[in-house]
Amino acid sequence: MDRQVGTVTDNVGPSTWDRVCEEQVERLELERATLSSILDSMADGLVLADADGHLIYWNGRIAELLGTSLPLHVGMPAAEFKHLLSQHIADPEQGLNNLQCSSDELHRRPRLDLRIVGARPLTLQAMQFPIHGPQGEDWGCGLILRDVTEQRQVDQIRASLLAAVSHELRAPLSSIKGFASTLLRPDVSWDVDKQREFLTIIDEESDRLAGLVDELLDTSRLVLGGFKIEPEVLDLAPLLERIVAQARSQAPQHRFALEIAGEPRPVWAEPRRIQQVLHNLVDNAIKYSTPGGEITVRCRPQDDTLVISVTDQGEGIPQEEQSLVFEPFYRGQSPERAQKAGLGLGLTICRGYVEAHGGHIWVTSAPRQGSTFSFSLPVYQPRAARPPAEATGNVDA
Repeated sequence: MDRQVGTVTDNVGPSTWDRVCEEQVERLELERATLSSILDSMADGLVLADADGHLIYWNGRIAELLGTSLPLHVGMPAAEFKHLLSQHIADPEQGLNNLQCSSDELHRRPRLDLRIVGARPLTLQAMQFPIHGPQGEDWGCGLILRDVTEQRQVDQIRASLLAAVSHELRAPLSSIKGFASTLLRPDVSWDVDKQREFLTIIDEESDRLAGLVDELLDTSRLVLGGFKIEPEVLDLAPLLERIVAQARSQAPQHRFALEIAGEPRPVWAEPRRIQQVLHNLVDNAIKYSTPGGEITVRCRPQDDTLVISVTDQGEGIPQEEQSLVFEPFYRGQSPERAQKAGLGLGLTICRGYVEAHGGHIWVTSAPRQGSTFSFSLPVYQPRAARPPAEATGNVDA
């Protein structure tokens, strides 16, 4: 008797087969939904095209980066997509020609930066990649758009830092080297007065160099939260009087006034840090004021704080720049401010020191009407006295 040999499905009834198919469909639907959720939750924009160069998929992040009005549809030719993309780019000729859905072009230049214009300008890094089948066949290509705006801003700050540091450190180093080499010349004998003159310049330039290095170190500590304040009960009146007296001797071309309202209560602060804040503010007032102008230092109580301000009669600061003057390396847009010596860190350090003490610093100004830089410090509360505190990093770089 012949033995009957059947297939696996011979013993599977219609209801069982339907159930297996339904489970398989549900599993595929779950995988599809999971993959779609993953792609839609990407921080990067993603566009996929088939081997013929037609769009087959894009995620929701594309609309966030380029605008919800982008009329994409399945089957759109890649050339049409590039045309729509060019309408959002500051310089479309710079990079769009390098977006080619071709294996040769993909490996030649897979990444480029695109500057997106609009209400919120962005810098997007475009990255292309090929899509291959299981046997290595060409299935199309993909495009990732990544928001690198903050990264490029950081890169620009780093470049500005290197340029500023190189420029500012070169001057004192050149003076120190030049006068030291002059003193060491074997073919010239210098009298005592001339030697003292050269050594004085070397000493002053060394102090200037040390000050620049201290600014960089202080800014680094403020950003990273690695510096400590050692507060104590501080009477501001003698400190203010000393700061104004020093300014009068160092800048006789200006007039100085000190106004102290009432009997100021002591504050809980580190004298050296607050002295540096006052020195920086007064030095800025001198630097950006015309000779003969008056610089006024004021101190007044306000609730549980003391408010100290430094007012000059200089060129003033435009409204659009006032929110930027405390940022690292910011020197202002006017040619006069850009030409002033310094790294642009003085006000950044002031903000970090004041905020580390629990205070606040701000500026009020108008073009050709001078500027007033003010900061507040909490008054000393005996019950609130606390041990030395560590700053937590209040300055953004």
